[in-house]
Amino acid sequence: MISAQRRSVDVASSKTKRTGVTQPLMKTEVFSKHVTPVPPSTSAIRYEPLSRRSRKTGTLSNQRSSASCHSLSHKDAAANVPPFRSLGLEVKPEQVVWKGWEPGEEYTRNLTLKNVHVKTQKIKYKVPGSRFFSTLFPQVIVLSAGTSFTLPITFRPLEKERYDDTIEFSTASGTFNISLQALLPETNLHLPDSIHFGLVAIHDTMELSFEMKNMSSELATKFSWQVSEPFAIIPTSGLLQPTASCSPKVIFRPTTANVFDATAVCSFGQNMVKTVKLEGIGKYPHILISTSSKLPANNRSNNTMPVLKFSDINVHHQSEKFITLHNLSNVKTPFKVQRTCQTIRLDHSFSCPITSGVITPMGNFKLPITFNPQSVGNTSIEYFEVSAVGSISKSSLKCIGSSTGPNIQLNVGVINFGVVKEGKTVTRTFHITNASDCEAVYQILLDEFNSVFCVNCNSGYLAPRSSQTHIVHFTPPHSINYYRRVTILVHEQEPVFMDFIGTCHTEECKPPMLKEEHLHQYRIHVERGLSHYPPDILNSQHKEGKLVEDEDGCLMLPTDKRDISTEHQSAMDEYFDDGHNTEITHYPPHVSLDQASVWIGQVEFHTSCHVTVQLTNHTRGKITAMWIDDPAGVFEVHPSSCDVPPLKSTEFRIIFKPDAPNQFFGKELECYAFYKSMRDYRLVEGGTVAVPWLLTVDVSAHTFVGNMETFLPQTSLSTQTMTFPAVASSQNSYKTILLENKGDTPVLYQFVKTQNDGFTVKQHQGLMKSRFHISAIRLTPKKVATYHGSVTLRLNDNTKNDKTITLVGTGEQPELLLSNKGEMFFRPTCVSTTNERDYEVQNIGRIPLKFKWHFPGQISKYLSVSPIEGVIHPNEIQSHTWTFTPGAVKKYVFKPVCLTWHYHGESPQSDTYRSADAKLFAVRGVAEGFEGDIKAERCNIDFGCVITGSNSSQPLLLFNNSECDLHFRLSVEQSINSQYGEDPDENEPIGLKLNQWEAVLPARSKVIISATAHPYRRVLYTWSLYYELLNTAGEPINKNCRVLLSELSAEGVYPTLSIIDARPSGSGSSISKTQLWRWFSLEHFNTCLDSDPSTAELVYSVNTRHSTSRRPSVFTKSIMDFNFGAASIDSEPCFVSMMVKNTGLVETKWAFLFPKDMELEIDYWAETGAFDPDELHELHIQDNKLFTVKPSRGVLKPGESRTILFSYKHDVAGTHRLPVLFKIENGKEVLLNFIGVTVHLNRRYLHFPGTKHTFTPVPIGGPTPPKQLYEMYNGGCMSVIYEVAMDPLRELQEENYTHPVLTCLNPRGEIPPGTSANLEWIFSPLESKSYIVDIPIHIVGGETALITFKGIGYDGRAMGSTMPMLDQPAEFTSVPSTQKVPVPGQIMFLSEERVSFGNVPLFSRSRHVIFLCNKSLDRPLSYSWHAASELVNEVLRVEPVKGHLAPGERTMTRIMFCAVGQPSFYDLDLICEVVDEIKMAEYRSELEAWEAERDRQAQEFHITDDDVPDDVSKHDAFDVHSGPSKFSMTSPRRNLENVLNKKTTPTRLTESVVSKHSMKSEHKTFQTLPPIRFEDPVKFPSNRSRLLRQEEAGAKNEWVQPQAPKPFVSHLGVTARTHDISEFRSNFPKQSKSHFVDRNLQVAYPVLARPPDSQYPLTTCNEGEKDVVISVLGNVLRGLLDDPTFHDDVKDITSQPTPYFGQLAREEELEEDLDGDLKRASLEEEVADAQDSSDAKQDVTNEDAGIVDDTKPPETADGHEEKKDECSSAGQASSNKFMDEILRQEGSSRPSSCGTARSPRDRLGRSATTAMSSTQKRTMEQEIKRTPEFGALLEDVLSSTITNIMEEALRGDVILTARPRAVALPPSRGGDGTDKGPSPKPSLRRSALHSGSQRNRPSRSSISSVSQK
Repeated sequence: MISAQRRSVDVASSKTKRTGVTQPLMKTEVFSKHVTPVPPSTSAIRYEPLSRRSRKTGTLSNQRSSASCHSLSHKDAAANVPPFRSLGLEVKPEQVVWKGWEPGEEYTRNLTLKNVHVKTQKIKYKVPGSRFFSTLFPQVIVLSAGTSFTLPITFRPLEKERYDDTIEFSTASGTFNISLQALLPETNLHLPDSIHFGLVAIHDTMELSFEMKNMSSELATKFSWQVSEPFAIIPTSGLLQPTASCSPKVIFRPTTANVFDATAVCSFGQNMVKTVKLEGIGKYPHILISTSSKLPANNRSNNTMPVLKFSDINVHHQSEKFITLHNLSNVKTPFKVQRTCQTIRLDHSFSCPITSGVITPMGNFKLPITFNPQSVGNTSIEYFEVSAVGSISKSSLKCIGSSTGPNIQLNVGVINFGVVKEGKTVTRTFHITNASDCEAVYQILLDEFNSVFCVNCNSGYLAPRSSQTHIVHFTPPHSINYYRRVTILVHEQEPVFMDFIGTCHTEECKPPMLKEEHLHQYRIHVERGLSHYPPDILNSQHKEGKLVEDEDGCLMLPTDKRDISTEHQSAMDEYFDDGHNTEITHYPPHVSLDQASVWIGQVEFHTSCHVTVQLTNHTRGKITAMWIDDPAGVFEVHPSSCDVPPLKSTEFRIIFKPDAPNQFFGKELECYAFYKSMRDYRLVEGGTVAVPWLLTVDVSAHTFVGNMETFLPQTSLSTQTMTFPAVASSQNSYKTILLENKGDTPVLYQFVKTQNDGFTVKQHQGLMKSRFHISAIRLTPKKVATYHGSVTLRLNDNTKNDKTITLVGTGEQPELLLSNKGEMFFRPTCVSTTNERDYEVQNIGRIPLKFKWHFPGQISKYLSVSPIEGVIHPNEIQSHTWTFTPGAVKKYVFKPVCLTWHYHGESPQSDTYRSADAKLFAVRGVAEGFEGDIKAERCNIDFGCVITGSNSSQPLLLFNNSECDLHFRLSVEQSINSQYGEDPDENEPIGLKLNQWEAVLPARSKVIISATAHPYRRVLYTWSLYYELLNTAGEPINKNCRVLLSELSAEGVYPTLSIIDARPSGSGSSISKTQLWRWFSLEHFNTCLDSDPSTAELVYSVNTRHSTSRRPSVFTKSIMDFNFGAASIDSEPCFVSMMVKNTGLVETKWAFLFPKDMELEIDYWAETGAFDPDELHELHIQDNKLFTVKPSRGVLKPGESRTILFSYKHDVAGTHRLPVLFKIENGKEVLLNFIGVTVHLNRRYLHFPGTKHTFTPVPIGGPTPPKQLYEMYNGGCMSVIYEVAMDPLRELQEENYTHPVLTCLNPRGEIPPGTSANLEWIFSPLESKSYIVDIPIHIVGGETALITFKGIGYDGRAMGSTMPMLDQPAEFTSVPSTQKVPVPGQIMFLSEERVSFGNVPLFSRSRHVIFLCNKSLDRPLSYSWHAASELVNEVLRVEPVKGHLAPGERTMTRIMFCAVGQPSFYDLDLICEVVDEIKMAEYRSELEAWEAERDRQAQEFHITDDDVPDDVSKHDAFDVHSGPSKFSMTSPRRNLENVLNKKTTPTRLTESVVSKHSMKSEHKTFQTLPPIRFEDPVKFPSNRSRLLRQEEAGAKNEWVQPQAPKPFVSHLGVTARTHDISEFRSNFPKQSKSHFVDRNLQVAYPVLARPPDSQYPLTTCNEGEKDVVISVLGNVLRGLLDDPTFHDDVKDITSQPTPYFGQLAREEELEEDLDGDLKRASLEEEVADAQDSSDAKQDVTNEDAGIVDDTKPPETADGHEEKKDECSSAGQASSNKFMDEILRQEGSSRPSSCGTARSPRDRLGRSATTAMSSTQKRTMEQEIKRTPEFGALLEDVLSSTITNIMEEALRGDVILTARPRAVALPPSRGGDGTDKGPSPKPSLRRSALHSGSQRNRPSRSSISSVSQK
């Protein structure tokens, strides 16, 4: 509350600062003092029942505190409102501020007060305290409701400084202040606090603007910015006028991917600074390219380059496609698009119109790519690179495009006009078809009108997939044969040829008729060289046999066996190579003209001119040249015909006679030449017919005279820059150029060559009469170089119409760019395996290449490539896959060669090449063959415990330490080892699965293979993992050779739990751990949890274990009881804490499922409504929550433990049963029957742990069968008398030949409430079989229970070691001996809660020590041991019985078990009650205060007139010795009673009662060791019944007597089994030497224990007797202290060694005058004595090894008198008497016995006069050592010695782990005869003194020294 008030005050003060109104905090501070909580006094709370006044006072103070807190909450709410508003006023302004003032001036402002209250208010105010502020004279302001008042306030400054003041207003309701402020002008800039840029790409720039404003209205200010990179501010400095603002820019340009946080500092004014926080994050951009709108999944995982394809795009057409740029980052990313090229390109078919842009975060960007092919038939490949800003992220794109052009086709190839008469015209038609999707422009090189063959239209345009029909006219002027090969030029396509043939006959002349086969024969003869011979010569040669005909009728030489050449000649080559444009011809010409084109130029009208041309005959025959006349007569040839001899030439004159002025003239003159013999068909045979040759001359001229300009041409040119396709050197590259005449007049064209560097134009001049004209240009590079040229197109012979055409071409040779400079390296490869790698090859030339790899020598055996041959296009990068397969372990160096040549498409020429045109590229490859192996990181992998049916994965790391990659395959062999006795199933599937069985492991690398174990059963699986190396075909390299890689193992398990400890509390606190273990069947429960679940139990999980029935089905056979015992009604609940541990190695999920937990909620209409009695009983238990489990479910990791608390409430009388299912996920189900009994107060009830009991098996023929116990528990409030029916036992005895098979030793007895009693049985089997008998046990005044007892007899000889002899029942073997369950409030812990002495022989003693530890750091404790039964006192002793423990202290408690009586099983319970001394002290102080108050109230009285009753004088209520709790006034120690048994005499844990001998302690000169006995009685635990304690406390009123603190109870269980001595030695031969059998304890019959009163007679004394005793003892002690002799004796004692049993110490008295023989005899005696002592030590050590624990504690001595227990006292007394009797014998067979007997007694009185022989002395000593008294005494000595050592070690005086140190004794004096005494001998006294003086020496040496002595 105080912190809340302070927070509210802080909020109010902060609001006051903002509003400018000062709020006084005085009241708040004063008020805070009232709310400080004052705790009520302890006395008032403690003694509230006695003092009602203090109770009332405490209530009043609490009311005040609550009222103060309530008012504080209202104050906090009001603190958020301005103070004047709470007073019903409204003030404007809330604070008065002056700005822009000057000294010496006067400024006035008004303050308005308004009454917003419903009542009239009177307001008073005080003038400001300073003289600079003034207002009206103070007066009372009366404001009615809703009215206002204006108060003027004047400010008169004198100096330029700030002024502050207030005006105080007061009303009847309160006071408030108004602030007055006069502020100075100051420079102030308004800036944002921070600027966030967010995410910005690295190297990108982001700009943000912000407003910077000068908040001052009077002052201008300069500013300057300072900021660190990567931030920048523009401008960095400037000047701001008053109230002006500007918008600077902040620039953020990150250079790394990081978070940038900077502070921009703005300096302004007079050293004023403001900062702006700049924040930004630099992030890497990432761009990916996809050819579709979606991003392919594989683009994210690999570096596959996307490919954009353009297929069959029309030439000179543009196609556009889009790619998508994906920004995979969260920042906007600028990008750039660049073309990547390794070589200089002359032309680019691809382009990207967008070279840069920005992609939004996680967005897309559509990027267009344009493809515009300029040539036909080529595949264009280019690469684009898209890089993000800063070139951090780059993505490449491969563009592939193919172009297509027009495809002009003719329906016929030859048109035969037949025989036509001279002057007649014959017409034929043909079709031109465009078979492509591209438009086509064509030109037929044939005159339309003035030719023998005329066509109706010699040029035109063809749309895609269209055709045209042309008409051809044949008009022969002469009777000869006509043949013309017509060329059809197509733009962007090779020319198409058509043959026209015809024959003209007259009556006089009839040449042979030309046919198509004649054309074929002529071409064959041309190829064979026979066409240069005339037909007559060929005929004569054929007739002479010099020529023969082939199959086609063609002539050939007889010796010529060559086939017809199939060398392909392109159409362009055929068109160009006619002998006129170039000197290159494919075949020798037959007839030629020296000019193919004649330019006459300008000729005046009415004038003529001529030009001479020369015709040459290259044949061997005479030919006739005949010119076709021009019908118009403009061009004439003279002579028109002429015969030319073989190999001769003749000239013809071409005469130009223009018939019109200002006109263009052009004509193609035709000249037909033929052999002279072809004029008549009779002169020629069919096989020798020769076709005529056509020679044409293009003649052009014009008649424009003077300054007369020619016509203005209206033409268009297809292009002015021509890039020729790349070709190899000396090869031809062609391009066509299209000239379109858009006018209606002919156009004269001329191609004027300005630079002729390999370029040739055909049809370089002429008259263009049609619409289209196509010229072909050829580039013939002579070398590998780039050719640049130009040609000028002059139109109409006017330079003004010139158009320059740029020509570019290259001569190429094959050029490949090999990656890594032509070197290729393979990774080391395993022998017989393959290694692949990619090797990039790029065509950096402009011609497509065909390649083929060649492997010289034997390389092909080890090396291969794919593809081995193929085509690589210009600028293409191909990746070839090379495969290396080594055959041996060695290094390989090979040089494969790549042969490349020009690729001509699909033509046959592509497969052939000339050696001059091909080029070789060699690659140097290096590889090496290795042998490798694979190893696993772990040779053994253990999956641990895997739940059966589930999976567990482990990474299997495989290493390849070799230098080569290994292709391996794994295999598994499985073996099963069943630890539960199950037979392995051969058909069981393999329980190991691998994520990959076959893989390739790279060199020097590792791979993680996930191995998954899937056990099918609860067995131990072992898998052997093998591997084998594979070759390329997947076959093992070495067959039948598998290598073991690793061994894997897994154990199929089920989740298991185990109860490791259990502890009762509440009403079950008196139950021992063994009882709890039996009642809850925990041994059976752990066995069930460890067993395999059935299939039905695994069907459901914890979450799905439901049922629609009220009683769910049970799928398990494991059913057991959890018996909570019995208690009276209204007792404390019975709590059982169990610690559950996950004993397996898998996580375990468990749950306790009550019937309601498993019942599904169903609708009301589905309920049956009928409940049987069992269901009603269970519902009753669950509704009242009689049984609870906390927690009811949980999860335990391996090795983890958890405490589960079970509780049973004794609220409802009766027997309660509830089935609870304990379910383990994927494991066992156990049905637990929770059983609890609540007994009525007046009912006698005996709780049996079960109706069946099985005795421990007993062998037949045993001499003394053991006594066995059956436990019964009285859970009620009344004592129970039980009676065992003996009739069934008698019947059993009669059935077994009157042999007592089963005997009950205590058939009748009484059991106090809340305690247990044991029925003692002796099971003595007669036969080797099982005995079963039902015995009724009757409860007097109660019910009768029928218990079935079962005993098993067996033949020990037949069973052998298979039937071990147990020291306790098998169900108790797993009971934990240490406490693991934490108990709330427990601060004292036992080191062991269960001590097992095992199998011990009768008449032996076994010892054990336990430690008690006080874990508290601030609370002292007191403890006391109590016996749970009378049997404890008979066999057990505990020392000390009680004690105190300081905080953190540890103490040792010694437990001795004395095996007496008959052979028996022992299961004893010791109870340790622990009391907190602090609580006890508080209780005592409270009790004293209560008694004082009681005495005060008893003594005070009021005299009234009423009679005093008689019973007042009794003062029963105030009697000290009355009431439920009595305290002894004579003893300071509180007597503990067994309130459960209601006994007046407590049961003591006292001395043993096996011997009645008492030994009087004889006087000892030296102090003896502390006795092993008990001084205090052992009592039963205090009452546990809540109801009984309430009854004992009586009715509650305000005079309640303080109750003693409840002690904490701890149980210590002790188990043992005693055997007859002969039986023990036969069954346990190895342990017989570990036990010492005290023959003094062998008595015929066990003697009953004496009552404690007879052992320790107690007497009482009064105060006078007490004073006398104290006075007498005080005088005696004072006399001793004043006696100087006593002081001297004490000093002498400290200097002498401590004696150990002086009556046994043998000391020799030698006189000074003894002769040498006596000395030698003494020396021999010493040697023999030492040897015998060593033997005795060995015997005693072996006998005592099994009963003495090395951790036994010591005990301090309590005086010179040694107190022995009765077991040892009898032995000591007998031993002393026997020794005296032997030593007193004289004159018998032992001659020296008399002297020996007197020597120890009279050592100081006289000296020995005679010497006895050493043999007699040794014999006497051995007989003494064989006596039982001597053995008992020696055992007692050793036990006490070890106890002392343990006490010293516990106190830290001795370090047991330190190394032993040897102490050298001083040399003995003697040898010269002067020494009066014998040489000193290490006696028991000296050893004890030596060990006692060396407290810091190690215990090991101490033990060894004691053993030697």
